[in-house]
Amino acid sequence: MGATEARHDAAGAVPGALAPDAQPSGVLTFLFTDIEGSSRLEQQVGTTQYAQLRARHRAILRAAIADHGGVERGTEGDSFFIVFTDPAGALAAAVDAQRGLAGEPWPADAPIRVRMGLHAGQAFMSEGDYVGIDINRTARIEAAAHGGQIVVSDALRGLLGDAPAGDVRLIDLGTHRLKDFEPLRLHQVVAGGLLSEFPPLRSLESRMNTLPAQLTSFLGREAELGELRELLSANRLVTLTGPGGTGKTRLAIATASASIDDFRDGAAWVPLAPITDADLVPAAIANGLAVRDEGVHDLLDMLADRIGPSELLLVLDNFEHVLASASFVGQLLARCSGLSVLATSRGVLHVAGEREYAVLPLAVPDPGRLPPPDELARTESVALFVERARAVKPDFALSAENAGAVASICARLDGLPLAIELAAARIRLLSPAAIAGRLEQSLGLLAGGARDLPERQQTLRGAIAWSYDLLDALEQAYFRRLAVFAGGWWLEDAETVGDPDRTLGVDVLEAHGSLVDKSLIRRSDASDEEPRFRMLQVIREYGLERLAQAGELEASQDRLLAVVTERARQAEPELIGREAKRWLDLLETEHDNIRAALRWALAAGQVEEGLLAAGRLWRFWHQRGHLGEGLSMTRELLACPQAQSPTAGRAKALNGAGGLAYWQNDFPTARGFYEEQLAVNEAIGDRSGLAEAHYNLAFLAAIPGEHEEAVRQYEAALALWREVGDEVGIGGVLLGLALVQFLRGDLAAAEVSAVQATEHARRIGDRYREASSLGTRSRVAMFDGRFDVSRAAGREALRLFAEAGDPTGVAMELDDLGELALRENDPTRALRLAGAAEALRERIKGGAPPTLVRRSDYAANASALLAAADADAERAAGRAMSQDVAVAYAMDRPPADAEPRG
Repeated sequence: MGATEARHDAAGAVPGALAPDAQPSGVLTFLFTDIEGSSRLEQQVGTTQYAQLRARHRAILRAAIADHGGVERGTEGDSFFIVFTDPAGALAAAVDAQRGLAGEPWPADAPIRVRMGLHAGQAFMSEGDYVGIDINRTARIEAAAHGGQIVVSDALRGLLGDAPAGDVRLIDLGTHRLKDFEPLRLHQVVAGGLLSEFPPLRSLESRMNTLPAQLTSFLGREAELGELRELLSANRLVTLTGPGGTGKTRLAIATASASIDDFRDGAAWVPLAPITDADLVPAAIANGLAVRDEGVHDLLDMLADRIGPSELLLVLDNFEHVLASASFVGQLLARCSGLSVLATSRGVLHVAGEREYAVLPLAVPDPGRLPPPDELARTESVALFVERARAVKPDFALSAENAGAVASICARLDGLPLAIELAAARIRLLSPAAIAGRLEQSLGLLAGGARDLPERQQTLRGAIAWSYDLLDALEQAYFRRLAVFAGGWWLEDAETVGDPDRTLGVDVLEAHGSLVDKSLIRRSDASDEEPRFRMLQVIREYGLERLAQAGELEASQDRLLAVVTERARQAEPELIGREAKRWLDLLETEHDNIRAALRWALAAGQVEEGLLAAGRLWRFWHQRGHLGEGLSMTRELLACPQAQSPTAGRAKALNGAGGLAYWQNDFPTARGFYEEQLAVNEAIGDRSGLAEAHYNLAFLAAIPGEHEEAVRQYEAALALWREVGDEVGIGGVLLGLALVQFLRGDLAAAEVSAVQATEHARRIGDRYREASSLGTRSRVAMFDGRFDVSRAAGREALRLFAEAGDPTGVAMELDDLGELALRENDPTRALRLAGAAEALRERIKGGAPPTLVRRSDYAANASALLAAADADAERAAGRAMSQDVAVAYAMDRPPADAEPRG
């Protein structure tokens, strides 16, 4: 939060304002300014040099303000608050100030970039200061802008009339929600000499916040919270260290939540506990930042591009088992000057600039010298025990009778939060004295655990073991079998893995209720109608140890592999159907279990099952941006010695590997997989698989323009699919033939085939090919001059791609509709759609093979019809759109008076 924003956050007044003679009143225009990243600049260049740079910045702003009749009402730190009576003068002052700042020869490592916000409204004087809610609004508008950017409200735009003076233009940025205010329509100022391309505004819609919601209160740690916030303000990498169970994760979430307003672009949460391979940490960070790993570009470059100049807090939880990837975090920090990292780990990362913060256990009482109960209740560990005990027994209260036992429990558990929570969960059945007695016995029994572990970890192990020992024998078996799930589970899967042959005879709902009550598992806070459960990682590790001791580990891993294999079989046909989004979301939720199961298939030599699952899941990896990871896993399975025979699994995996390579635009590699797929299917006599291979090779022939070969391959696939009655495959060939006819320029034949493909896809419920066929129809009609048909088909294709969450298809249709806009003589709309499509392709680092979509360089043609500055501004406005905003914009009708353009 900038100084100006903080100053106006509550009352709308300007404490410490200057008191010039001029005190304009009525409808006024307010200008707020603030230096972007001022604290980091000062740390970078030193206080003395920064003071000189700030003074020069003030001189430039004051000169522009004076030239246009502004009254300086407040200057604090790096910010200005200026009042104007003339809205045009306010805008001119802001533009001149930005031009002056842009032309100043700042040091290369310390450029001064100032964000500015303008708004018009009422204000009145009170005790020498201006007050009014519109002052607050202006401060929020400035806070949403980026360095070098001028953002104005719609109210001010209305006062400016038809057009600002000179080469100044206003670009509509849409409606945005700002903190504490109703939605406001905002505009960006575009003028010669100013930057024109910026990330999306830092409004509530765009600020990231993926911190997990906490279902229980966070008690104590006030001092630690204050210390950590101070550390984060001065250091870009802070690592919370300590043994398992000390509450590092909860403290990190609380710290990030309390600090989020200090990071203009929000906070992102990346849980690393399910990751077993340090090489997957970059992919986990990419997933946490919604960066799609297309497997084509280096992830470090992709993440650095995504973060850019953003002021973002990245929370990396449970880093201790992937410390080999710590250097990647250091490289990311070096590339992104506005990024800060808050990590939790049992050991430091050993990265330059790291500040370690040791998380100690909660304060515990001395059982031999107890204070009165009301004073004892303020001890952090006791407060946590009482609060968690009340969660299961609302009438529980700390009293003189039970205070000694509660103090003994907290002291015996060394103040470890997880251990205390586990103990408190027993209060429904046992008194504090009984809990303390059993805990004493359990700790004694478990004192001989692994001696190389820290003493507190042995204590935590004892607390978990004690909770485990309270289960009956059947519940214990059920609990430890659930530990094979790396990413949580649904009840149906719990039955398959936990009690497949019903020998335990447990009721699945009662068993889960019991385990939840004992804090051994937790219900996820997902919004699924079907409840999903998970284990804390430290408890899962304990469960796996018990599973191995019972000799059940391999059998349980086999059952998890069976669950994943069956889910992949069920999902495969749905990933292109009308329920694709639901199935893609489901597989995303299950991804950690998929990883664990496929790893087990490799380790246990159950390669055929792994090949089948990987081959069936390739469309998931493709559509959810896991191309690199999916291809790497499939290749590893294909390379196993046990996988070299021609089998159905190998054929399926070759098809998937080829598809993943194809969408990476690695066509030689894709051809190698597809040609072997053809040979394997011939060897095993799989006619449907043989058709799939011909179909794949047809696309590879069409890419370099080998149309005759493409048609030959499509017709071979069509004959085989008709033989086996595969309607989905037949529909794919209809689409492929329409594509080749379009590329040949045979528009009439392409139209017939595209219509047939569309109707066929609708009849069988193939959402993916319905959208693709509509896209082909849109292009055919556009090139044929039938613009109404082109628009209708393109918008329907766009709707289907957007509903399924397919950004590749969305980008393709934005381009189609952009080219259509140009042909209808609307270059402004064309450039906005071109910018939106361009930004989307850059974000996902990929797209369909470009030679399969014949399209002119419509963006260059549209730019030639406008002034250079106007063209750049329109394209920049499109690039600033989110995918949802771009889709909504593309679905609007073009101007009614637009005349066709050849």
